[in-house]
Amino acid sequence: MNKVISSADKIPGKQRLTWMLLLLLLLVSACQEPVRQYLKARTPEELKTGAYELCGRDYKVLSYEDDTGLVECLPPLGEN
Repeated sequence: MNKVISSADKIPGKQRLTWMLLLLLLLVSACQEPVRQYLKARTPEELKTGAYELCGRDYKVLSYEDDTGLVECLPPLGEN
């Protein structure tokens, strides 16, 4: 009736737990949100320059106020 669990019985459970944790880490790292950053800029030209330095050609200005703009880096578009 009483089954004694030996250390050999615990190993498959530990391996399964390790694989599940690795899979979870992979999913979390693959599902990251896009990069959004506030940039200090007094003019639209400064904002464009800062966004280009941060993201390259693929960016979107989400909001712009007196001296600050919120920029989101977009995934690169495929070349046609």
